[in-house]
Amino acid sequence: MTCRKCKSLTFERWDHELREWEDYCPCCAWRPSNTTPKPAPIENNRGRYEREPSVHTCKCGRAKVPWRSSCRDCLDRFIEFDRKYTKREKTRAVKATRKAFQ
Repeated sequence: MTCRKCKSLTFERWDHELREWEDYCPCCAWRPSNTTPKPAPIENNRGRYEREPSVHTCKCGRAKVPWRSSCRDCLDRFIEFDRKYTKREKTRAVKATRKAFQ
């Protein structure tokens, strides 16, 4: 077989990265793996089952309206958590300001 780059003869050699025999040009060091991109690694979810998203069921399993992202209970829980977080941050800022001006 001839090299695609310099048109000289190619030889087969063992590639340790790909773990297979591949063509190699001794003149210009061209290999077919240099031209083709390496395959992307498989995404690992570490054994967790990814639930298929549905239009009518929430991630928690309850029924939801199709145009909402989550069911009513989950949305209320998210909003309550956000309110508590902002209140906590606001009290921290007020206490830090009072401490700075004392």
